[in-house]
Amino acid sequence: MTGQCSDIVGAFDRRDNWVHPADLLLGTIQRELYLKYFIGHEIYDTLLELVFWIDGEGHAPKRPRSP
Repeated sequence: MTGQCSDIVGAFDRRDNWVHPADLLLGTIQRELYLKYFIGHEIYDTLLELVFWIDGEGHAPKRPRSP
């Protein structure tokens, strides 16, 4: 079965270990929660608006604010 792709898509970490997609998502969620706690909700939301800036006219996508 050479030349066929696996149904499971993952990634490799810095040590060339394969990482399952669910673990990638969990790591992303943990980093997001840590950033919210560390820098505060308002600053975090502002940073997200800057990161997700979509056009040169100064319009960022509307995202729900943190509670």
